[in-house]
Amino acid sequence: MKNGLLAQNEDLSVTSDSHHQFSIKPVIFLFVIGAAIRLFASYFTFVINSDGVLYINQAKMIYYGQWDLLTSSGYSYLSNYPFFIACAYAIVGNWLVAAKSISFLFGFFTLVPLYLLFNRFFNRNISLLGCLIYALMPVFVDRSADIVRDPVYWFFMVTGIYFFILQNQERYRLYIFLSSISYLLATWARIEAILFIVLSSIYLLISGKMRVERFLVFLSPVIIVTVVFILHVRLFDIDVGIINRTPEIVNKFTEPINRYMELRKELTSLHLIIPSDNDLMICFLPKVRHCVWLIGFGTLFHYFVEGFFPPFCLVLIIGFFGSREKFKKSSWLQYFCLLIFGGWLLLYAHLMHTWLMDQRFLAIVMFPCFIFVGFGLEKVNLYLQSRFRLKELSAFTVIFLIILSIGFAKNVQYRNVDKLVFRQIGELVAEREKNNDGYVEVLSSSDKMRQFAFYSNSNNERQILPQLINMNEMTGNSYYEFLEHLKQKKIKYFLWEEKYWMRQSFDIMTQEYAKHFKKLGSWYHSDTGKMILFEVKL
Repeated sequence: MKNGLLAQNEDLSVTSDSHHQFSIKPVIFLFVIGAAIRLFASYFTFVINSDGVLYINQAKMIYYGQWDLLTSSGYSYLSNYPFFIACAYAIVGNWLVAAKSISFLFGFFTLVPLYLLFNRFFNRNISLLGCLIYALMPVFVDRSADIVRDPVYWFFMVTGIYFFILQNQERYRLYIFLSSISYLLATWARIEAILFIVLSSIYLLISGKMRVERFLVFLSPVIIVTVVFILHVRLFDIDVGIINRTPEIVNKFTEPINRYMELRKELTSLHLIIPSDNDLMICFLPKVRHCVWLIGFGTLFHYFVEGFFPPFCLVLIIGFFGSREKFKKSSWLQYFCLLIFGGWLLLYAHLMHTWLMDQRFLAIVMFPCFIFVGFGLEKVNLYLQSRFRLKELSAFTVIFLIILSIGFAKNVQYRNVDKLVFRQIGELVAEREKNNDGYVEVLSSSDKMRQFAFYSNSNNERQILPQLINMNEMTGNSYYEFLEHLKQKKIKYFLWEEKYWMRQSFDIMTQEYAKHFKKLGSWYHSDTGKMILFEVKL
């Protein structure tokens, strides 16, 4: 029996293959490609990423019930990603394999809700091509090979979008409820996904019929989770900061403005100290001061194009400008545009706050943009058929092969080869300490210490990486003060790095260093310069 809600989506141009014979083989082929390219990237990623060590640390604490240490491993909050790693470890028995398998599985299975989402708007061929673009997009392949929470976030975000647009079905309450749960799980993985909950709530209040009912159904999981969380905190005296990141969210509304004004002041001060004979900078800096906001837009656009990958971004642009006549006909396009616009504002605020950006942050905009990728693929498909008189299957095959060749050319390559040296150094320590059941204390100057410490203790599955030691505090003011600190901290191995050690006040290569350090080998990396691994003999 139809209800009044169906009327709101009669304008939605949803296509399906119900009138055509459906073949599962192309879908299976797509999934094989998506899995193969991610397995290749994962296998040929030679060194664990620095953040990955922290996530494995948290997973170990969960698995062994060390709840009091959860926020002492480098992160002051807890996402759902370490829980998945802990579950995977119970199956595979290896922390590195468990962590990488979760990234792979969620990155790969994002294809499922994405294909279903495409299939709500486009025919099977366009849906396959759209998913193939996701499957081969370098930023998504790379992150699926790293130990990061992003793949978990992608899966639940796309699942949330898919359930949300199923409101034209008779069981709309169930789909809205499942959408809210999916968005909550995405938010637990990455806090910025809370934007989808806010914007979806606004959309439900201003669009269609039975607005209040749909709004309350959507918010009910949020209310339930909030109440349970508050009760749990009260009863068990849990540190709210482990999960609650409200202060961070609030700061995103105020800090970008403060940082913007601070940066303008800094540019003014810089202008005053420029030498009078430097005409170029004297003329340039006052203009930059008034264009900081525009630099932010340009930076964000640059990262978006690079992240979406220029050839695929061209398809997106074709689809965006080729779908103008559909905006007034489909309320769902307005929903996607709302998500995209909100995502852009959030990313811009983050950039103005920190001036730090990574391509993976743009996923909050990229996935809603896939609707326009579909429109772009439709336009390209129709152009090939009309311009070159190709049949539909021929045009599909041409586009498929072009996407496949571009994607494979970009993705089939070794990753982090230059960082392999840090793994080799750590494995040398692990080999020397293979009969040691305890944690091997190591010291390094750079942020590569996490990987160095991780591989140095790869024989000890239960060991948790302790808080990183501050090198400046360790060295002190003299060689002998440094030796005393090494003795107090029970440091067994020390990795000397040329570029980082230049900041210290003394040269470790004194005449007496052979009494206290045994040289085990030397290496070189462009980030650190010459590296020497010492065994501490104290």
